[in-house]
Amino acid sequence: TGAPVRVGHDRGPAAGYYTDPVTAPSHVEAEVLTKLRLLAPLGLTGSPKVRSPVGTECTEAMDHQIGEGALLLLPGARKSDHRAPLEMFLDMGHQARRRGIESWVLYGPGEEMLAADLAERGGFQLGPPTSVAQLAAAMRTAKVVVTNDTGPMHLSVATGARTLSLFTVSNPSRWCHPVPHHRGFWAREQQRAFEGLASWL
Repeated sequence: TGAPVRVGHDRGPAAGYYTDPVTAPSHVEAEVLTKLRLLAPLGLTGSPKVRSPVGTECTEAMDHQIGEGALLLLPGARKSDHRAPLEMFLDMGHQARRRGIESWVLYGPGEEMLAADLAERGGFQLGPPTSVAQLAAAMRTAKVVVTNDTGPMHLSVATGARTLSLFTVSNPSRWCHPVPHHRGFWAREQQRAFEGLASWL
């Protein structure tokens, strides 16, 4: 590349292209921590702080439509194999209802039918189409956000929302953020996931 400093993980022959190869972790850890290791050759240290600023106008707009303290269910994912069974989202919405908490189903482009199916089956509120900023605003004021392992998961964590993520193929130990308000569970471990949600409702 011509760059005077080239930093990367030492994972075989490709490390020969780096001026500062960094030893890769020998165990599974949160991906953000693995990436922060690459700051060491620069004399920097990093901590897993995430934040997503949301404009006041977006927050007020979403408060008016959804309100605070709802359970947000996002059953979609760009990769179909990253989608947990719809029944898990259905059961989580029912769990919240028993505690007097309203559930809203939100979605991205191309996920309208999936979201409408979940909302109809569960008797949940179907949210409006949202921009990224509006989605972040809704997440910020939610009681809990339930997502698959997909982009909105990271957005939800960045807003500071309590985020419970369901994993089907990727390792939650690697892709969950190491912050107290993010929990990830294998979708096959349904009971653990339900107990995790219950502790936050």
